[in-house]
Amino acid sequence: MSQLPPPPPPVAAETSGKAVAALVCSIVGFFTCPIILHVLGIILGNMALGEIRLSHGRLTGEGVARAGVIIGWIGLALVLLTFCLMMTAAFASVLLGGR
Repeated sequence: MSQLPPPPPPVAAETSGKAVAALVCSIVGFFTCPIILHVLGIILGNMALGEIRLSHGRLTGEGVARAGVIIGWIGLALVLLTFCLMMTAAFASVLLGGR
């Protein structure tokens, strides 16, 4: 009789590198290159979420990836809000004649 070989040893789950990169990019984006790093954090976070879902438990870090995406969107919104406020102030200055 042939016996089945023993199952392979369980592999410890590891945190997704893209999830960590997304979080780092989103946080560092508040200090340097905001638009580029926030967008990169959003993209990497969404890529990491997809990989984590498809890994069947081999990869972890869903919370880290979600945090990277959320912080990236918040940072991007703050950059756009700041830009709009600056443009409004510039137009108001021009319209009021620099007074």
